[in-house]
Amino acid sequence: MRIFGVEFDGNTFTELFFIWWFCSFLVLFPVLLVMARAAKQRERRNRIERLFDETRFGADAKAKKRFRKALGLIVSDDVKFGKASRIFKRIMNKTADPLDRAYCAQWYGKCREAGGDEFYAATFYTEAVRIAPSDVFALNRLANYYHDKDYEKSERYYRQSLEYDPTETRVYFGLGKLYSRNGEPEKAIKQYETAIAVNNGYVAPMAEAAIEYAKKGDKENCLKYYLLAMANDLYEFDKLEEEIKLCLSD
Repeated sequence: MRIFGVEFDGNTFTELFFIWWFCSFLVLFPVLLVMARAAKQRERRNRIERLFDETRFGADAKAKKRFRKALGLIVSDDVKFGKASRIFKRIMNKTADPLDRAYCAQWYGKCREAGGDEFYAATFYTEAVRIAPSDVFALNRLANYYHDKDYEKSERYYRQSLEYDPTETRVYFGLGKLYSRNGEPEKAIKQYETAIAVNNGYVAPMAEAAIEYAKKGDKENCLKYYLLAMANDLYEFDKLEEEIKLCLSD
């Protein structure tokens, strides 16, 4: 038996073992490859469903199918924002339900923003809020858009979101990031701690709270949130900034 140009006759244990290993590899590798692809597809479908459920899109079955297809184009490895945006706009123009129109306007804006067209992104985020002024998802999207562009607008939309849903943890987190960016650590910490109080499994505000306390030199609270983030998600633990490590090593 010739493998990689080497002749094996199977007369020794080492040769028999290598032949067994090589044959096992030839059989198992395609199986493992198929399993990996299936796992990737499941994760992609789960991401689509999470986005779909989060949006609460309620149109007819045909529109729902198109909406899922557009979401699939966004979460795929070969992201196609242009094609997805056309689907969202088509649904938006055909549906009569204001909330569904608002959801499509949000996602259309997101696709245009990803494509670098900020004017259209802002236009359709604003349109989504106009159509559904009490929709927290739309308000939060618009607040995030203005996050690094207009402090006052961003804060206003975050605050409006909380008026309609004071349990939306991502809004508190967004406010915290906004205040941190603006050099207001006390206000930022308050928002992070509120987000944690509302959802004690939300790791991102734990990490950010630890960072803010590290900047203040508050070792006790820095360690508290540092360990809390680590206990909830080891991956986030590795992403905490260098000032935390410096604070803990004093």
